[in-house]
Amino acid sequence: MGADVAAKFKVVTLSTFSQLFELEADILAKAGGELTAFKPGGEQQLISVLRDADAILTGRTQVTAKIIDSLDKCKIIVRCGIGVDNIDVQAATRRNIIVSNVPDYCVDEVSDHALALLFSWARRIAQSDKLVKSGKWGVQELPSLSRLRGQNLGILGFGRIGRAVAEKALPFGLRILVCDPYLSEQMMDQKRFRLVDFDTLVREADYITIHVPLTPDTRGMFGEKEFEKMKPSAFLINAARGGIVDEHALANAVSAGRIAGAGLDALVKEPPESHSPLLKMDNVLITPHSAWYSEEAFIELHRKAAEEAARVLRGEPPLYSVTS
Repeated sequence: MGADVAAKFKVVTLSTFSQLFELEADILAKAGGELTAFKPGGEQQLISVLRDADAILTGRTQVTAKIIDSLDKCKIIVRCGIGVDNIDVQAATRRNIIVSNVPDYCVDEVSDHALALLFSWARRIAQSDKLVKSGKWGVQELPSLSRLRGQNLGILGFGRIGRAVAEKALPFGLRILVCDPYLSEQMMDQKRFRLVDFDTLVREADYITIHVPLTPDTRGMFGEKEFEKMKPSAFLINAARGGIVDEHALANAVSAGRIAGAGLDALVKEPPESHSPLLKMDNVLITPHSAWYSEEAFIELHRKAAEEAARVLRGEPPLYSVTS
């Protein structure tokens, strides 16, 4: 890497993780960027701080159309993550501002986590642990368990993470059903994976794992109608975005026995309200939006986000643009 060049660009990070500030600052300095950290506040505060920024790095902070329209010279907004539902991409496109993400940084972590939720439910690990610690012992205390081999795993969304889940699940003898509107049968390995429509996925899967972004089309994709169609023994896994699942409908479906349970790493409100019925259900496993996390993924994410901003500041094309 060459020496730092004189700072001529203002870069603001809204990410709440400060541990890697020096790594990001060093990468950006080599492209003439001076990095400033700002703890996210209200919309007006953000407008004041970001107005003269040349590049913005953001975590989960909402970057609204009003904020974007106030930017005087911004070239790129980089989402430190995969989903860009917290950024008004249309407003950025209108202003010729590039929006990028880091779509390839936690593929192993999220696919591992989705399968960990599946296996934990299949073998009732959480329930078994609770039973033993309450002084009980033996399989007679557990519900009837089914062999995993031969069951149907439905994967909604067959991008990097969905494909990784499929490849990792095959050796366990699961039959893989894939639903993705951007795929055709000619694009699939039909000997290993079966491409199905959404209705078939919902009706036939014993497990469903969600790996699609949150968009107007996917918001509320799993609601009352879908839970009515699912098998009573089915288990839903969501390590994508909370808004894809109607949590009220999910709680009702689990409570009424219309589906067996769910494993959730993403919720509509994070952290959830203490009165959420999902928190009180033994057959709903919840993790704190941690599927993405490992130390390696954490470093990779922030390095790649900074490199993407630096790339554009140098006048080079971005690698991960989600704007057209």
